[in-house]
Amino acid sequence: MTKKIIALDIETSLVTAQVFGTGNQYIKASQLKDQTRILTVAYGSIFGMQTQGKKAVKCVSNRHSKTFKKNPHNDEELLNKVWKVLDKAEVVIAHNAQFDQGWLHGRFLELGWPLPSRYFLFCTYQNLRPFKLTSKKLDELSQT
Repeated sequence: MTKKIIALDIETSLVTAQVFGTGNQYIKASQLKDQTRILTVAYGSIFGMQTQGKKAVKCVSNRHSKTFKKNPHNDEELLNKVWKVLDKAEVVIAHNAQFDQGWLHGRFLELGWPLPSRYFLFCTYQNLRPFKLTSKKLDELSQT
């Protein structure tokens, strides 16, 4: 069972928009100059991390793709690898999991791909709500 439990984290790119000021404002899709893409994904099976430690964590980035020099925002190779991981997973653990799942599934749909097989999503951020911690940032929590 633990071989199908995956821990996951993503990083997304910034987006450029043409706006009429620097204050808080609602930005329309027509004002965007480009779209946000997935830049990196780190993942690993809980079983692998228990038995192999850091060696079991894989990090894939669009910088390592064959198409990066032509188009740095092309994240299809990265998404293809992650789709296969999610399709085999039974449980996915992520910090602020709704964000990660939303971006990944959104990109799959934009590319016309089917969604991966169903999996249970466990959010470490949401499950920390009952605790009055100084910070709920993943970096600080992992050090604590």
